[in-house]
Formats: sequence, C-alpha cells, structure tokens
Amino acid sequence: MVIGDVGQSRPRTAKAITVPIARLPRTLASRRAFFRLAADRLEADCGLPQGDLMINMVTASESGWSFGSGKAQFLGGEL
Repeated sequence: MVIGDVGQSRPRTAKAITVPIARLPRTLASRRAFFRLAADRLEADCGLPQGDLMINMVTASESGWSFGSGKAQFLGGEL
C-alpha cells in the first residue's frame, strides 16, 4: 500500500502503516488524546516513525454494527 502525502509534506518510510478504527462516538478531546498516545507508543515501543502512522477513525452508531451471523447484536440486546 502507498500512503500519500495528502498535502502535509510528511516523509514516509517503508515502515508506514494505516490503522483503521470503527467505533461508537467519542469526544474530539478523546480522539486527539488517542492519536497522540498511539503515535507516541508505536514510536517508543515499535520504533515506528510518527510520520509513518496514519489513523482513520470512523464513527458508527449502534445500529451500524454487526459482529457476525447477519445480526445487529447491539440492537437485539445481545451486547
């Protein structure tokens, strides 16, 4: 996969990764804190340059989830 620059002038290395996350809504402050923590920890623990981390966090309501078997577990009371 090639991770484009998206106009940020960020150098990328061969270590570049993307992290897709789908979750229930969170505050802007908690998202910012997560992005910072993820970048800091992956750099410290794995040696991943912070410029090589791209996170895509998508918000979905409870009605937008199925964990398998064609069921909406949140809506059916299973979760």
